[in-house]
Order: sequence, then structure tokens, then C-alpha cells
Amino acid sequence: MPMKKITIKVPSGTKYLSDFKNEAGQRFKLPNGILNKELTGCGGTTLALEDENKTIICSPRRKLIENKAAQYPNSLLVVEGVTEKQVKEYIAATPIPKILTTYDSFRKIKKAVGCFEGWKVVVDEFQCLLNDSAFKASTELAFLKELESCPYVTYLSATPI
Repeated sequence: MPMKKITIKVPSGTKYLSDFKNEAGQRFKLPNGILNKELTGCGGTTLALEDENKTIICSPRRKLIENKAAQYPNSLLVVEGVTEKQVKEYIAATPIPKILTTYDSFRKIKKAVGCFEGWKVVVDEFQCLLNDSAFKASTELAFLKELESCPYVTYLSATPI
């Protein structure tokens, strides 16, 4: 079945995705699919960190998630050195977990979470899956394979592909 393209018209003057509400007055939600936001800095990652969903944000760039983790001290940064046990402890102690990780470390979180029902995964800077595949093909393919069992994944980018 072909993917359906949906265009959302955001009123001019709207600076952040979190400022946008639909016709029913509901706050914008990241879709289960691709969001080509076209503008950098409009709050896609911030929206995922501040919404009411258990969320895992994956980025190919460690510096990006380190900066977000510093802005959101109740989040968990999962990179090299963080164990599956630490992830499980954080999830058990946190009503709405927000986990930041690299594509490489996602499999560690997947083991800790187990069932992804009720979770959202945000693949930030998803254009890097293509761009970086020339030198990290096995990592990128393994990450995509891990995502197959996740029922809700937003592929987020402001970079046209």
C-alpha cells in the first residue's frame, strides 16, 4: 500500500510546532511516519521531549542529544557506558520516560524496553541514514532493522532528500 502524503498548513507567524493547534484546538502531534518540517529550529525534538508520551529520541549526532539532555535533566542520555540495567531503572522510576540516544545505542534501549506498545520513537535527522550509509552502512541497516518492531516511529528532518 503506498504511503499517503499529508500536507499540514501552519499559519504564518507560527514559530514553533508546539504553538500550532489543529482545527479542533489540539496541540500538534508528531506523526507515525515522515515529518519533513522544512525549517530548522522549529521545535520538533522539543515537542517530543515535552509531550505526554513515553519517547525515545534517536540521533546520529551525539552532540545534539547531549545538548538536549542538558536542557532536560529528567531525560536519560544513553550512549556508550550506559547499561541496559540503568535504562530499566530509569524507566521503572519515571512516569513518562524521555530517552535520548544515538542510532548505535538504540539496541540497548530496545532490550531494556522489551515491548514498544505505548512508546514513540523519533528518528531525528533521518536524512543521515542515507548520507552516512557510505561509511556506516552496517550500523544504519541494523538500526532500521531494530525499528521494524516499533509500532510508532516519526522520521524527522528539515533537510530535503
